[in-house]
Amino acid sequence: MNRITIISLALLMLFAVSCTQEAATIVEDNYINEVISDTSYFPLDIGNEWIYDISYDTVNIHLKVIDSAYFNSLKYSVVLCENYQGKFAPVNLDTMYLRTTDGIKFYRYINGLERLYLDFSQDFTDSIKGIKYSVSIPENSYGIPTGVYSIPLGEFQDCKKIESIEVEPRIYISAKGIGMISFTWFKGKATLIYAKINGAEIGA
Repeated sequence: MNRITIISLALLMLFAVSCTQEAATIVEDNYINEVISDTSYFPLDIGNEWIYDISYDTVNIHLKVIDSAYFNSLKYSVVLCENYQGKFAPVNLDTMYLRTTDGIKFYRYINGLERLYLDFSQDFTDSIKGIKYSVSIPENSYGIPTGVYSIPLGEFQDCKKIESIEVEPRIYISAKGIGMISFTWFKGKATLIYAKINGAEIGA
């Protein structure tokens, strides 16, 4: 094998390694919510929907923004919550009336009153129930806050964690532009398996 052949093989090997490293970098940065232009932590446009797998049951929870409504001259998004179980018809679990002005603070209208429902900017207290919540950025396995969170559907960036610090423990993980991707409470865990945000489908 002459010198030119050896050099050519070395260059090919170097090129192959470089391509592998570059591909790995692209995969690492390929977050699910990069394709979503919305910047809200709970996008409330009509037609948006989310389906969650429930760890302790055979049902799936389905959230969908179906309409808008006005209370005290304020506009709220109507969010329908249903469960699905095989061939059976969906069962309506709840209807929520939510509004936001910045995609960070969310208010819920219930029983004739508006209360602070979620705040992704800082620690807050439920203005009706009095439950306190802490807000933080999800950490990696080394305890470093990165804002990146992974579920079987994929890896998400710009995530926030909201955790109740009173009564029963509850942990919400929401990704910017997507909404809630994981919810843990005393019964088990709900994990996002499908979402449609402004026409873009995830997990289809």
